[in-house]
Amino acid sequence: MDHVWLLLDAAVADGVRRIRVHVLTDGRDTGERDGVGAIAKLEAKLAALRDGAGVDAAVASGGGRQDVTMDRYEADWGVVARGWRAHVLADTDAVATFPSATAAVQAAYDGGATDQHVPAFVVVDDDGAPVGRMADGDAVVLWNYRGDRAKEMAAALDTPPGGDWPHFDRGDVPALRFAGMLTYDEEQGVPRRSLVGSEPIDQPVGAVVAAAGLRRLCVAETKKYGHLTYFFNGHRATPFDDATETYVQVDSLPGQEQDNPAMATAAVTDVIVAAIRGDADAVAPPPDLLCVNLANGDMCGHTGVMDAAVAGMEAVDAATRRLLAAVVAAGGVAVVTADHGNAEQMAAHGADGRPLAGDAPQGWTPLTAHTTARVPLWVVGAGVGGMAVDGRARWDAGKDDRDTACSGAGIANISAAVLHLLGVDSPDAYLPSVLVAKGGGGGTERRRDRASVPQGLTFTVLGRGLFLVGVCLMGGAGGGERRERNVGGATVPLPTKSMLSASNRPHQRAATAA
Repeated sequence: MDHVWLLLDAAVADGVRRIRVHVLTDGRDTGERDGVGAIAKLEAKLAALRDGAGVDAAVASGGGRQDVTMDRYEADWGVVARGWRAHVLADTDAVATFPSATAAVQAAYDGGATDQHVPAFVVVDDDGAPVGRMADGDAVVLWNYRGDRAKEMAAALDTPPGGDWPHFDRGDVPALRFAGMLTYDEEQGVPRRSLVGSEPIDQPVGAVVAAAGLRRLCVAETKKYGHLTYFFNGHRATPFDDATETYVQVDSLPGQEQDNPAMATAAVTDVIVAAIRGDADAVAPPPDLLCVNLANGDMCGHTGVMDAAVAGMEAVDAATRRLLAAVVAAGGVAVVTADHGNAEQMAAHGADGRPLAGDAPQGWTPLTAHTTARVPLWVVGAGVGGMAVDGRARWDAGKDDRDTACSGAGIANISAAVLHLLGVDSPDAYLPSVLVAKGGGGGTERRRDRASVPQGLTFTVLGRGLFLVGVCLMGGAGGGERRERNVGGATVPLPTKSMLSASNRPHQRAATAA
């Protein structure tokens, strides 16, 4: 909320006399019902501006992050449409009205909702008129700094009246002057204006692999597709090399993860295993590097529902067993890790380390946020016996403000290890590999005489972030022609435009979970 405070103060200092704030409650990286307390702090700040600076300041609309405004990867434009009707149009015929944001959120709580699922609302005055309908000439700032959930609403706000907008009916569009906190998509230029410039990310693993002429296949379901494309590629939405890269998006199942905790994990695994085996209907030839996201641990962990987390992780267990067996049978190596914890702790804990009492069926307060627990890293497959953990590798190498509690290897040390396993030199800017060869053994040795999953190496690294990712390294000559395959009745070419653009959706949606 520091960003909001600073933006409000800067606006007042610059002479702005009328301010409206449109809020979205979190419930993931905060407690399930912390939103009403955050809104109370915001209301107090706005009251101070009204009383102390004579500024007309108020909360105008809002909703919960999962149902309003913050769709990502074009999974459900209806989420953005609900936000548009609340924030921009203040459509009191389509959106519930309340005398205050606090009343709206409390009503949602009384109906059993948590912050993630607060329905869209519009704040009205005593006469029932919206207090914050946007109008021609208004300046609008979206202060989110992360792009995946900000991009779609940013694009809607940035497209002028009469502009091409195929996703939903925007109604009577006001002429706005819009800026984002950052540029959320550099390649597409969304938005056109931003308050802070983005820092380039040079030489991500995908770029290095492409420069080496190796084939790469990335597979994820819709809800995490952008993590293996835009984020994994260093905020790049187009391929580094059309001829060697293939991206497959498997349709996520409808509804929330507590209702479908297995998600599309089995369908994602089907695509991967077929490619590893070189099946005739595979989406691509056997790759040199295969990147896969199994999202259940994160997505089910965010629900706060213990049964969903258990079922989701059972689906991951089944998928991982299939993936490891396929990789080992093909003579490859699998690197399995995560960049943060989530589903391993489903209850909020007090200072004494014991679960806090709450309204979960188990009697505790659900924890929906990521954890900062150390994450495991497994290396399994051919040549593992020739590798060892490098105890000298540090994630914070070169930093002067080292936290001794976070010493040792981290997820940043895995990139060089993956390239080493592929036989590719890592760039000078990379942190040292967490793996080293031992006893003259070759880390890239391929053995095809092991049909069962070996135990492999297991060790712990510090990890924080967003998702579970497995990397499978396969043998092969590299290179290869661009190919098209049919998956679930859909022809799957490698995308040549932005993988996140609306015009390229048929290219993204490469597989369908039946």
